[in-house]
Amino acid sequence: MIWRDFKFSILLAIVTALCAVIAGVGILRNREARPPDPRPIDFQAQRSIIGGLKILRPGSYLMAIEFDSQLPLREKLCASPAPPAGPCPIPANVLDIRWRVTQGERVIAEGVVMRSGATLQSAAYQLVTLGAADLPRTDALTFSIWPGRDLAWMNEGNPRLRIFPRPMPGTNMRGSEESELPLTINLFVASLFFGFILTMVFPLEWALYKKRSRTAIST
Repeated sequence: MIWRDFKFSILLAIVTALCAVIAGVGILRNREARPPDPRPIDFQAQRSIIGGLKILRPGSYLMAIEFDSQLPLREKLCASPAPPAGPCPIPANVLDIRWRVTQGERVIAEGVVMRSGATLQSAAYQLVTLGAADLPRTDALTFSIWPGRDLAWMNEGNPRLRIFPRPMPGTNMRGSEESELPLTINLFVASLFFGFILTMVFPLEWALYKKRSRTAIST
Protein backbone atom coordinates (compact mmCIF):
# COMPACT_ATOMS: atom_id res chain seq x y z
CA MET A 1 0.00 0.00 0.00
CA ILE A 2 2.72 2.49 0.93
CA TRP A 3 4.72 1.68 -2.20
CA ARG A 4 1.68 2.21 -4.44
CA ASP A 5 0.81 5.54 -2.89
CA PHE A 6 4.32 6.99 -2.50
CA LYS A 7 6.44 5.11 -5.05
CA PHE A 8 7.89 8.24 -6.70
CA SER A 9 8.78 9.80 -3.34
CA ILE A 10 10.40 6.57 -2.17
CA LEU A 11 12.44 6.28 -5.38
CA LEU A 12 13.54 9.92 -5.14
CA ALA A 13 14.45 9.46 -1.47
CA ILE A 14 16.59 6.40 -2.28
CA VAL A 15 18.37 8.17 -5.16
CA THR A 16 18.94 11.29 -3.05
CA ALA A 17 20.35 9.27 -0.17
CA LEU A 18 22.67 7.28 -2.46
CA CYS A 19 24.01 10.42 -4.15
CA ALA A 20 24.52 12.11 -0.77
CA VAL A 21 26.33 9.10 0.73
CA ILE A 22 28.62 8.62 -2.28
CA ALA A 23 29.36 12.36 -2.41
CA GLY A 24 30.15 12.33 1.32
CA VAL A 25 32.57 9.44 0.87
CA GLY A 26 34.19 11.30 -2.04
CA ILE A 27 34.59 14.45 0.05
CA LEU A 28 36.27 12.47 2.83
CA ARG A 29 38.57 10.73 0.33
CA ASN A 30 39.52 14.04 -1.25
CA ARG A 31 40.20 15.54 2.17
CA GLU A 32 42.45 12.64 3.12
CA ALA A 33 44.25 12.84 -0.21
CA ARG A 34 45.12 16.50 0.21
CA PRO A 35 48.87 16.95 0.54
CA PRO A 36 50.40 19.35 3.07
CA ASP A 37 50.07 23.04 2.30
CA PRO A 38 53.07 24.76 0.66
CA ARG A 39 55.78 25.71 3.16
CA PRO A 40 58.43 28.38 2.44
CA ILE A 41 62.09 27.47 1.99
CA ASP A 42 64.98 29.86 2.58
CA PHE A 43 67.85 29.27 0.16
CA GLN A 44 70.05 31.71 2.04
CA ALA A 45 70.08 29.49 5.13
CA GLN A 46 72.59 26.69 5.43
CA ARG A 47 69.74 24.40 6.42
CA SER A 48 65.96 24.78 6.31
CA ILE A 49 63.83 22.54 8.52
CA ILE A 50 60.10 22.20 7.91
CA GLY A 51 58.33 20.25 10.64
CA GLY A 52 54.78 19.24 11.48
CA LEU A 53 53.95 18.00 7.98
CA LYS A 54 50.71 16.03 7.99
CA ILE A 55 50.08 13.06 5.70
CA LEU A 56 46.51 11.73 6.01
CA ARG A 57 46.76 8.98 3.41
CA PRO A 58 49.87 6.78 3.33
CA GLY A 59 51.35 6.17 -0.07
CA SER A 60 53.95 7.27 -2.59
CA TYR A 61 54.60 11.02 -2.78
CA LEU A 62 56.74 13.33 -4.86
CA MET A 63 58.93 15.95 -3.18
CA ALA A 64 59.22 19.18 -5.16
CA ILE A 65 60.16 22.82 -4.76
CA GLU A 66 57.75 25.30 -6.29
CA PHE A 67 58.84 28.68 -7.66
CA ASP A 68 57.06 31.66 -9.13
CA SER A 69 57.00 31.62 -12.92
CA GLN A 70 59.12 34.75 -13.45
CA LEU A 71 62.32 33.12 -12.14
CA PRO A 72 64.45 32.02 -15.17
CA LEU A 73 65.01 28.46 -14.00
CA ARG A 74 64.74 26.92 -17.45
CA GLU A 75 67.59 29.05 -18.76
CA LYS A 76 69.81 28.56 -15.72
CA LEU A 77 69.25 24.92 -14.81
CA CYS A 78 68.13 22.85 -17.80
CA ALA A 79 70.46 21.08 -20.12
CA SER A 80 71.31 23.18 -23.15
CA PRO A 81 69.50 23.64 -25.44
CA ALA A 82 66.49 23.78 -23.09
CA PRO A 83 63.11 22.93 -24.67
CA PRO A 84 60.79 25.96 -24.88
CA ALA A 85 58.03 24.16 -22.96
CA GLY A 86 57.29 20.95 -21.10
CA PRO A 87 59.47 19.10 -18.61
CA CYS A 88 63.21 19.47 -18.96
CA PRO A 89 65.97 17.52 -17.19
CA ILE A 90 68.30 19.23 -14.76
CA PRO A 91 71.63 17.41 -15.11
CA ALA A 92 73.72 16.25 -12.19
CA ASN A 93 76.40 18.65 -10.92
CA VAL A 94 74.12 21.66 -11.58
CA LEU A 95 71.84 22.07 -8.56
CA ASP A 96 73.57 21.79 -5.19
CA ILE A 97 70.72 20.58 -2.96
CA ARG A 98 70.61 17.84 -0.35
CA TRP A 99 67.30 16.88 1.25
CA ARG A 100 65.93 14.43 3.82
CA VAL A 101 62.52 13.35 5.11
CA THR A 102 62.32 12.05 8.67
CA GLN A 103 59.74 10.88 11.19
CA GLY A 104 61.26 11.37 14.58
CA GLU A 105 64.68 9.78 14.41
CA ARG A 106 63.77 7.57 11.45
CA VAL A 107 65.01 8.63 8.02
CA ILE A 108 62.29 7.87 5.46
CA ALA A 109 63.95 9.25 2.34
CA GLU A 110 66.86 11.43 1.30
CA GLY A 111 68.60 12.54 -1.84
CA VAL A 112 71.41 14.61 -3.32
CA VAL A 113 70.33 16.52 -6.42
CA MET A 114 73.96 17.33 -7.23
CA ARG A 115 74.46 13.61 -7.78
CA SER A 116 71.11 12.43 -9.18
CA GLY A 117 69.87 15.44 -11.11
CA ALA A 118 66.23 16.58 -11.15
CA THR A 119 63.38 17.62 -13.43
CA LEU A 120 61.89 21.06 -14.03
CA GLN A 121 58.20 21.29 -14.88
CA SER A 122 56.62 24.58 -15.90
CA ALA A 123 52.97 25.62 -15.81
CA ALA A 124 51.37 28.39 -13.74
CA TYR A 125 54.32 27.78 -11.41
CA GLN A 126 57.68 26.08 -11.83
CA LEU A 127 58.40 22.82 -10.05
CA VAL A 128 61.79 21.26 -9.43
CA THR A 129 61.11 17.63 -8.52
CA LEU A 130 63.58 16.25 -5.99
CA GLY A 131 62.50 12.63 -5.64
CA ALA A 132 59.82 10.25 -4.40
CA ALA A 133 59.18 8.54 -1.09
CA ASP A 134 56.66 6.20 0.52
CA LEU A 135 55.22 8.26 3.37
CA PRO A 136 53.25 6.90 6.34
CA ARG A 137 50.12 8.40 7.84
CA THR A 138 51.46 10.93 10.31
CA ASP A 139 51.24 14.51 11.54
CA ALA A 140 54.90 14.72 12.56
CA LEU A 141 56.87 14.53 9.33
CA THR A 142 59.97 16.71 8.96
CA PHE A 143 61.59 17.86 5.72
CA SER A 144 65.16 19.18 5.84
CA ILE A 145 67.03 20.79 2.97
CA TRP A 146 70.63 21.91 2.65
CA PRO A 147 71.04 24.33 -0.29
CA GLY A 148 74.41 25.28 -1.71
CA ARG A 149 75.82 28.72 -1.00
CA ASP A 150 75.39 29.87 -4.59
CA LEU A 151 71.61 29.31 -4.65
CA ALA A 152 70.53 32.41 -2.73
CA TRP A 153 69.23 33.89 -6.01
CA MET A 154 66.42 31.32 -5.95
CA ASN A 155 64.76 33.20 -3.08
CA GLU A 156 63.56 35.68 -5.70
CA GLY A 157 61.11 32.99 -6.85
CA ASN A 158 59.55 32.57 -3.38
CA PRO A 159 60.52 28.88 -3.09
CA ARG A 160 58.21 26.58 -1.15
CA LEU A 161 58.07 22.89 -0.45
CA ARG A 162 55.34 20.94 -2.23
CA ILE A 163 54.46 17.32 -1.52
CA PHE A 164 52.19 15.66 -4.09
CA PRO A 165 50.62 12.20 -4.21
CA ARG A 166 52.70 10.41 -6.80
CA PRO A 167 50.68 10.52 -10.03
CA MET A 168 49.78 7.46 -12.03
CA PRO A 169 50.87 7.40 -15.69
CA GLY A 170 48.82 9.89 -17.69
CA THR A 171 47.77 12.04 -14.72
CA ASN A 172 49.00 15.42 -13.62
CA MET A 173 51.46 16.28 -10.85
CA ARG A 174 48.72 16.52 -8.25
CA GLY A 175 47.76 12.86 -8.66
CA SER A 176 44.71 10.97 -9.76
CA GLU A 177 42.61 12.18 -6.82
CA GLU A 178 41.85 15.40 -8.71
CA SER A 179 39.80 13.38 -11.22
CA GLU A 180 37.52 12.23 -8.37
CA LEU A 181 36.61 15.76 -7.30
CA PRO A 182 34.35 16.71 -10.26
CA LEU A 183 32.41 13.45 -9.85
CA THR A 184 31.99 14.15 -6.13
CA ILE A 185 30.74 17.67 -6.84
CA ASN A 186 28.31 16.37 -9.49
CA LEU A 187 26.92 13.78 -7.08
CA PHE A 188 26.51 16.40 -4.37
CA VAL A 189 24.63 18.69 -6.79
CA ALA A 190 22.53 15.72 -7.91
CA SER A 191 21.56 14.95 -4.31
CA LEU A 192 20.42 18.56 -3.87
CA PHE A 193 18.45 18.42 -7.13
CA PHE A 194 16.70 15.15 -6.32
CA GLY A 195 16.07 16.36 -2.79
CA PHE A 196 14.41 19.49 -4.20
CA ILE A 197 12.24 17.40 -6.55
CA LEU A 198 11.31 15.21 -3.57
CA THR A 199 9.99 18.25 -1.68
CA MET A 200 7.60 18.90 -4.55
CA VAL A 201 6.57 15.32 -5.35
CA PHE A 202 5.90 14.13 -1.79
CA PRO A 203 3.23 16.77 -1.00
CA LEU A 204 1.44 15.88 -4.25
CA GLU A 205 1.47 12.16 -3.47
CA TRP A 206 0.38 12.90 0.10
CA ALA A 207 -2.55 14.98 -1.17
CA LEU A 208 -3.57 12.22 -3.58
CA TYR A 209 -3.28 9.66 -0.79
CA LYS A 210 -5.53 11.73 1.50
CA LYS A 211 -8.02 12.20 -1.33
CA ARG A 212 -8.17 8.46 -2.03
CA SER A 213 -8.57 7.77 1.69
CA ARG A 214 -11.52 10.13 1.96
CA THR A 215 -13.10 8.61 -1.14
CA ALA A 216 -12.67 5.10 0.26
CA ILE A 217 -14.28 6.11 3.58
CA SER A 218 -17.24 7.78 1.89
CA THR A 219 -17.93 4.72 -0.22
